[in-house]
Amino acid sequence: MPQQKELITQDGFKIIINEFKPVANIKANIIISPATGVTQRFYKDLALFLKNKGYNVITFDFRDIGLSKSGRMKDSKASFSIWALKDFKAVFEYSLKERKTAVIGHSFGALAFTIQENANKALGLYGFGTGTGHSSFMSTTEKIKAFLLWNVIAPPFVALKGFLPGKISGMGSHIPKNVYLEWKKWCHIKGFWLGDASFKHTKHTYSIDLPITIVASSDDPWTPIKSSKAYYSLFNNNQTVFKEVKPKNQKIGHIGYFLKKNREFFWNDLENWLEELC
Repeated sequence: MPQQKELITQDGFKIIINEFKPVANIKANIIISPATGVTQRFYKDLALFLKNKGYNVITFDFRDIGLSKSGRMKDSKASFSIWALKDFKAVFEYSLKERKTAVIGHSFGALAFTIQENANKALGLYGFGTGTGHSSFMSTTEKIKAFLLWNVIAPPFVALKGFLPGKISGMGSHIPKNVYLEWKKWCHIKGFWLGDASFKHTKHTYSIDLPITIVASSDDPWTPIKSSKAYYSLFNNNQTVFKEVKPKNQKIGHIGYFLKKNREFFWNDLENWLEELC
């Protein structure tokens, strides 16, 4: 069973983490940073897999998601920037104090790592399905879906309920209003928040210099490999590797990277990367 702990962010919010800890001979800490609206329990199978390989794996929920939910969703003040600069920061700093740390990021969870002031203290980043989310990198069908989501379907639901329902976003959990608003805003910029001159918290990003591997499935509709390169190539980091996986029979999509049935496509390569890193 994982060990559940509470972390307190700089602004006093309680974040719930779970640690999957080997009995002995821990190689390193691994943080699994979740996608928008995806709870930490979704990553349990991967956490157990890595625990059995000798890593202490930390999963967590951003504020007002999953175990870190507090109060009514319509009252949430959470935003993408708060998730990254407050919540992920608290988990990252906690882990760094314990031992050397690598980060596995899913979609937004990987983006959140890239604007950390102390990002270069990590061993490296391994990202799945992560990029700008800009519609120019999507198929024609997905472009239409994205347009309808942002401009037709989501706005009335957010106005009525005060949050974006999980069934509308397709990501499981309900999404706080300000998360939705920043998500919509930055997905309309090809460089995501790096292309937003009004967002002043990316000054450290371009100095990131550590091993980064970004994996995209060819059937990931939201962040295909072009979307990944549009963001992570901005680092000008010669240690960044992009990998596109083309499964023949399995459907991966945007979240299938973490399903046990798809481990042969992703987890073994991840394990090899961690072995070289640690």
